[in-house]
Amino acid sequence: MSLGYNLGWEASSASEGGNTMTSLVLSYTAGEQLGLFVEAYENSNMTGFAPYLDYGLNWLLNDDMQMDISSGISIETGT
Repeated sequence: MSLGYNLGWEASSASEGGNTMTSLVLSYTAGEQLGLFVEAYENSNMTGFAPYLDYGLNWLLNDDMQMDISSGISIETGT
């Protein structure tokens, strides 16, 4: 099992001050080629905050290729 994070900032002419992106992911290796994950992430700018949750699995096809299937929801709206 592992825990990871990501922090980012994007300059954008569409939003004053840019956008921030953060995520926290919990992953579990269920075998040599199969993994499961749950990720909470958000995108925000000066006009709002948008939290999300996604989850899924990944399958290692070979050393250079992985296939993912995932789904997610908006924590704020539930859709």
